[in-house]
Amino acid sequence: MIRGYHADIALEKVGSHVIVFSEVTLSSHRPADFRTFEDGITRYQEIVECHNVSGGYDYLLKIVVPSINWLQALMDRLLEDNIGIEKFASRIVLRQPLRQGGYPLETLVNDRPSWAEEGR
Repeated sequence: MIRGYHADIALEKVGSHVIVFSEVTLSSHRPADFRTFEDGITRYQEIVECHNVSGGYDYLLKIVVPSINWLQALMDRLLEDNIGIEKFASRIVLRQPLRQGGYPLETLVNDRPSWAEEGR
């Protein structure tokens, strides 16, 4: 069940950085189009997470870059790569008031909320 171990890096101690969530919509939705996009983004170390989601867009990317200018250059490169992006919208993280490490395993295993009291 454990995929690996990772360091919890204090990015603020490393240097200036910007965390961004980008909503990406593809121009076409055939299985090959999804593969093209997913293969294409693996070339960019700044993209640290990618989630194929339901709703108004196709993917949610978590991106970590040193600056807004870097983000703009990255998005320009992604569009020029012709990996199927129709449009994207980026949300810059201002602060992170909650950060949980790991997953709620007790809740997932027990199939009930960890805060539920007996007899309720």
